[in-house]
Amino acid sequence: MNIIIVENDSGTIMDLKTILGNLGHEILNLASSGEEAVEKVGDLNPDLISIDLKLKGDMDGAEFAEAIRYL
Repeated sequence: MNIIIVENDSGTIMDLKTILGNLGHEILNLASSGEEAVEKVGDLNPDLISIDLKLKGDMDGAEFAEAIRYL
């Protein structure tokens, strides 16, 4: 499974990368803001997106989810 992690905490990112990698999943990319992640999702077409609700920038996790709803 190809996964994008949208998270602004480096410790959580490392944990997710380790756990998901050990399960055989590929981490396509990482983003710390919703705005950055919207661009990456459109380009990479992941199978799964792990989203933190509190993100850097003006867009939170819920707004990010709504922004990519129809991509």
